[in-house]
Amino acid sequence: MSVQLIYATTPPATITQEFLSTVLLATLAEIDWQPSGDISLAFVSNQQSRKLNKQFAQNDYATDVLSFNYDDENALPSKVVGEIVICSSIARSQAKEYKSDFRSEIALLLAHGIMHLSGKDHQNTTTQASFDTAQSAIMKSLTLNYRTMPW
Repeated sequence: MSVQLIYATTPPATITQEFLSTVLLATLAEIDWQPSGDISLAFVSNQQSRKLNKQFAQNDYATDVLSFNYDDENALPSKVVGEIVICSSIARSQAKEYKSDFRSEIALLLAHGIMHLSGKDHQNTTTQASFDTAQSAIMKSLTLNYRTMPW
């Protein structure tokens, strides 16, 4: 089954669905993951990000990206395997902070979210290194700016 992004919200004006699909395919190829379903993608405000982060991760602050994995036991009728939520304003701030560009930051956050949906994590130094290497390879394949994550 082919996987695609489905949009819960409209992407920011400068980010095309074609670009996001390219990031999706590059990420899936790099991490060798073939999900059997679609991935929902939403772009939210700081306020919405904070609310979701508090509700689902017990963190009372806005965050750049959240991933929600819908395993087979909780599969939705529409065959959505997971959802990624990106806070556009945090992405813009981080692009500026890391002297990158908004497009690269969105790609990095989307790749990061997809990797979490695939089951990858960065909870210790070994998995952090592996996660970082994969993200770097994805961004390089897309010829986009890359920054390391502040683990």
